[in-house]
Amino acid sequence: MKTLKNIFLFLSVLALSGGCESNIDLELADYEAKISVEGYITTGKPARIHLTRNIEFLGTIDLTNYEDFIIEDALIVVSNGIVRDTCEFDVAPGYLPPVAYFGTQIIGQENQRYDLEVYIDGKLLTASTYIPKVNSLDSLWWKADDVHLETGDSVGPIHYQYSDPDTLGNYHRLYYQRIGIDEIPFATSGATRTDRLVNGLTYESTVYRSRTYAERYVPEESESVPDQFRFVPGQAVILYWDAISSTTYEFWQSTRNNEASDAFSPSQNVASNINGGLGIWGGYAESIDTVYIP
Repeated sequence: MKTLKNIFLFLSVLALSGGCESNIDLELADYEAKISVEGYITTGKPARIHLTRNIEFLGTIDLTNYEDFIIEDALIVVSNGIVRDTCEFDVAPGYLPPVAYFGTQIIGQENQRYDLEVYIDGKLLTASTYIPKVNSLDSLWWKADDVHLETGDSVGPIHYQYSDPDTLGNYHRLYYQRIGIDEIPFATSGATRTDRLVNGLTYESTVYRSRTYAERYVPEESESVPDQFRFVPGQAVILYWDAISSTTYEFWQSTRNNEASDAFSPSQNVASNINGGLGIWGGYAESIDTVYIP
């Protein structure tokens, strides 16, 4: 069975817990080295591509060795059918890994297709993506539903109302950024959304935040989350409501399903649209709102 572990997505490392004295033999397929791609082309922004090498299923990746897997010498070209944009390698503050290849000429637009070419180690990786049209949220608000574990203040999720178009097949991915706290946007909890059950309806839903990188990988930060993954009075929260394609949705949903499984759960290959490699080249149509929590 091939199970993909992707450095830049930092999928959880397998942990076999104690409590059972019988020996367990795991049969794993031979490791196959591949290139991992995490690429974005977003409306109003140039392309951003993180390029890394994958690791063995039981390999270790953490904040001390991730630099060993970063690829710095690739040639990456993004095309919109007219312009060929050669990306430049540069620092990407706040991201993991904190470097990426950035486009310099093409800016993402709705209803536009973009092709990706990655030349590395004598190989060519290719992918194509599409930025759909985004329909903005109707309204946003905050409502307390719990208390902060340290201060006792009210905490709660962000609520939104959305009117889904009457054509089935609308997919979204949500990100949040607390102004003055988060250097970059982070995917929310349950970030990928589909209209399979709400096609053509006006409905309400909630947004909880996910762990930041520090809360995932720094032990002191991960021990306690006093706001219980909610938002706190006094915060200003930017919410990114991104329309994505079905291919991009399936990729992120499959990574979420794998992260949620334990050592003994059936695993699945992570979806990918990278020909010759692993990962995703995705298009995002961004709608941005800010919620000020009183």
